[in-house]
Amino acid sequence: MVTGPVLQAKLDLPGSSKNLQSVREVIESTASEVGFSVDDVRKIVTAAFEAVANAVTHGSPLESKNTISITISVYADKLVVEVADQGEGFPLNILKKMPDTSSPRGRGIPLMYSLVDEVKFENNSGGRVILTKYRG
Repeated sequence: MVTGPVLQAKLDLPGSSKNLQSVREVIESTASEVGFSVDDVRKIVTAAFEAVANAVTHGSPLESKNTISITISVYADKLVVEVADQGEGFPLNILKKMPDTSSPRGRGIPLMYSLVDEVKFENNSGGRVILTKYRG
């Protein structure tokens, strides 16, 4: 039987870096309050922060005139963070490997894959990243 979330929060923010710290705090407090371990909270927060930072950098061509939507859904067995932006999207065949050490960028997506249990990308009227971390 599939059941809906037991708790859900949604944030709609301007596509600027001004709100990154508050997003981090909301995700951290939610994951902590619903019983994820300190290590899992750190992983969830880091992966989600990377997704939001990418949405600001790549998915907000009009910067603060764009909106980034973050939805945090808590289920009995998992926590799901969805980050949606208003950019053009990106190729869905993105590599999961870390770039060469000489590369100044490109670590966010491989980090997401290494920190949470599932990472899904969608391109529907903007980009969407769905991060899932299971309990235990």
